[in-house]
Amino acid sequence: MSALESRAQVVKLAHLLGTEPEALPGLEEAPPDDLRALRALVAESLFASQRGAFQRAAALAGILPAALAAKLAERVLGPLLSARSAGLLEHGKATEMLEHLSPGFLAEVAVALEPSQASGVIGLVPIDLVTEVAVHLDRRDEHVTMAGFVDQFDEDTLTAAMAALSDEGLLHTGFVVEDKSRLDGIVGHLSDRRVQRIIEVVARKALWEEALDLTDRLGDEQRARLAAQVGDLPDEAIDGLLAALAADPTLRPSARRLADAIPDGQRDRILARGDALGLDTADLAELREALGA
Repeated sequence: MSALESRAQVVKLAHLLGTEPEALPGLEEAPPDDLRALRALVAESLFASQRGAFQRAAALAGILPAALAAKLAERVLGPLLSARSAGLLEHGKATEMLEHLSPGFLAEVAVALEPSQASGVIGLVPIDLVTEVAVHLDRRDEHVTMAGFVDQFDEDTLTAAMAALSDEGLLHTGFVVEDKSRLDGIVGHLSDRRVQRIIEVVARKALWEEALDLTDRLGDEQRARLAAQVGDLPDEAIDGLLAALAADPTLRPSARRLADAIPDGQRDRILARGDALGLDTADLAELREALGA
């Protein structure tokens, strides 16, 4: 599990730095807690370097009527300065301004925002506005941004936000969520048909890393729901899973936990596909062990 955790932390650090994970080679070998601490230090450094400007922007917004302050934010300050100033706003003023800000602009603000520095303001956003912003973020593939807000949402807001995401967007968001303990509740609110669609997306787009990380974080009941859908996948999709496990041994411990939840008959079919792939003896033996054979 720690290998997948480290990968997720590298994805989030790259997003914070405005680059791709591939530009940070070697960091996946670091423990996830160390990467988490590094990301927190970088976030604080980015904020502290321009704290004076952010305080002045928040002070200006505080003395203007909410409608005018919102217009100033969208047309003059822009999303970056607005994001960095958000946590410094008085909550009453922030609530008034939210009524005048467009979901599209709030999505841009969200991308530039470090949620932990504006947790009080985030909790003020109405659920219907949260879902609109979530849709904008999903369309822009800003899954790291969306994941950053999961810890800040109450249960009702979180459920609504996750329901607004596409199936693929939910997978990518879940992979980089900090508080993985909330994933079981999120999946528990999904219909059986949506769980089926999510596993179909996993198979179609080879998102096995995200899927295995997700199943690792679930309780027995929700893991069994996903496992049953994996077991029902057609042979070509199962071949994709086995190919992923053959290519990346770090996925195999997670696959073993998933396999334990797959009914015996379905697991036997998956093992038979492994035999048909023509893997060398050592790889096949390791795959069979990973799948609980």
